[in-house]
Amino acid sequence: MSATAAAIIKEHSLVVFSKTYCGFCTKAKAELNKVGAQYHLVELDKMGGGDALQSQIQKLSGIRTVPQVFLEGEFVGDSSEIRQKLSKGDFVQQLSEKGLIKTD
Repeated sequence: MSATAAAIIKEHSLVVFSKTYCGFCTKAKAELNKVGAQYHLVELDKMGGGDALQSQIQKLSGIRTVPQVFLEGEFVGDSSEIRQKLSKGDFVQQLSEKGLIKTD
């Protein structure tokens, strides 16, 4: 049996639920990668039970579309919300304070 959405979110500080063919997902991941965010990626279309997992995520966030990003157990947004938060800089600061920005 695959992990539940709640278990994945609890286990990882920053989680991105995505689908490989989704343009909005690609944009959100690219923006997170650009700032060096370290996140756990779940590609729903590449796993068994992805549709069931997406239904669980919908119950947690209130939306069914992807991407969906969770930070420390809380839903923080979809693609447009994440890109907006990253452009303002406060989300990057928040990720940095939690040790979720890769520094080389």
